[in-house]
Amino acid sequence: MIITRLSTLACLLGVSIILSSTIVLSDESRQRRFFFGGDLGVAYMDITRGDKNYSDTWLYGALRAEYALCPRLLLGTEGAGWTDQVTASSSIAEDVIAVMVTARAYPMQNSDAFVKAGWGQARHRYRESSVHSDASGPAYLVALGYDIHPRASFSISYSSGDLDQETYKAVTVSAGFTF
Repeated sequence: MIITRLSTLACLLGVSIILSSTIVLSDESRQRRFFFGGDLGVAYMDITRGDKNYSDTWLYGALRAEYALCPRLLLGTEGAGWTDQVTASSSIAEDVIAVMVTARAYPMQNSDAFVKAGWGQARHRYRESSVHSDASGPAYLVALGYDIHPRASFSISYSSGDLDQETYKAVTVSAGFTF
């Protein structure tokens, strides 16, 4: 419960800093410091519920807002989701949604390679006919990536979460865009 409140507070603090900075930085003559973006990809997801373990390939999508503290360090918030639809006609639907505070750094001088870390809250929802399951808890991510263009990137990330009586682990490959 305390972790949930702390992660919610951290996310709200990050959003408030970012939103207040857009007002100050709206002057076009200043260096750009505020970025929006998204990522689309595919993930290999492993979920353990009690003594049951299952793995599958899931679709991935994320939206992010970041603020550049300096040209090589960006802080932000990210909403990410993985979904597994067995078939279009199936009554089974499953997804994991995470909201995180993130930091992205470009550690090498004059390089477009970056590392990213995040921490926040995740929720796993499972729906099948009459069976409904929801679990939530803390989650984190680490990623390596490369900006292939000022507005496009490629990354591979590892995410994990401890959600009530279950855990998830995901390795995700994604392409991103920034505007």
